[in-house]
Amino acid sequence: MPPALALTPTSPRGRLRQVWPFLATFALALALSLLSAPGHGDRPALIAAGLLTIAVGTAVLLVPWPRASDWWTLAPVVAVGLIVHLLRAASGSGTSAGYTSLLLLPVVWQALHRRPPVLFASIAAVTTTNLAGLLLLDSPVSLAAQWRSLILFAVTALGVGLTVNRLSRERTDLLEQVARLATHDPLTGLHNRRGWEQLALAAALVDLTRPTTVAMLDLDRFKAYNDEHGHDRGDQLLVASAEAWRGVVRDDDLLVRWGGEEFALLLPGTDAATAELVLGRLQAAMPAGQTFSAGLATYRPAAEPDRADLAEALERADAALYRSKRDGRARITHADAGPDRSLGRRR
Repeated sequence: MPPALALTPTSPRGRLRQVWPFLATFALALALSLLSAPGHGDRPALIAAGLLTIAVGTAVLLVPWPRASDWWTLAPVVAVGLIVHLLRAASGSGTSAGYTSLLLLPVVWQALHRRPPVLFASIAAVTTTNLAGLLLLDSPVSLAAQWRSLILFAVTALGVGLTVNRLSRERTDLLEQVARLATHDPLTGLHNRRGWEQLALAAALVDLTRPTTVAMLDLDRFKAYNDEHGHDRGDQLLVASAEAWRGVVRDDDLLVRWGGEEFALLLPGTDAATAELVLGRLQAAMPAGQTFSAGLATYRPAAEPDRADLAEALERADAALYRSKRDGRARITHADAGPDRSLGRRR
């Protein structure tokens, strides 16, 4: 689904960047109407169109429109239809005044940023504007030509709108995929190291009343497992381990694939003793009778975010992990204490 058009970003300047071509086109149309109006134009209609253009621009830029629904954007679309209708009336030429093409603007605008139902409603709104002009305004063009123009516009608006909407959704989907690939491991679906860099600091600040524990995990004898069973089975072991661990960690915990068979785990508001129990549950969930070794480091996050403290804890946990591997595997080592508790069958 394409993202909703942000008409309530941080500043009016940000909102103006979204819609300036839209407003500039109407300002140009209004200026052309002013040049052609003397002597035969409808001044009240022209003034009403100008005031409505200013009102729409002001509303877009200054009113804090709700984000919850896309349907509110039909209001400026209907306003645009009224402006075009008034400009036609002011010109005295009805639907042949040359303003019909302006009605494609809100269609493209909605197609870029809104869901198909809102787009269809917008197309119906601007087509109704054309129909109203055909029924209510005099025109030097024959009625048959006006109906032909109305049908061609509706078909064109539908085709353009659907094409732009599909391209917009495909672009949005592609950008989301790229963003996910940048922060997620494609094999296990866990966050990767870049995801850790983006999320770990915020996750550590979830609970400032208690220590936070960082753990590094490494599957034991993974190379030998690959050599014996093949790399496909090795990948399956990584995927199955990640899936099993997801059922153990909390929503606030951050589990990432660090690289190869190595994983990192952030446990906010968790001391070393509790973290050891969590790792025990992770070990019990290991598939295929395999084990892992782990290193732990605990620190207390400050109220002010500090990447240095988190990075230092991660380094200590990594050093403790290598002590676990050196001392026999399938065990946990605390960075600030001696070894070590067995985490399962040694391998």
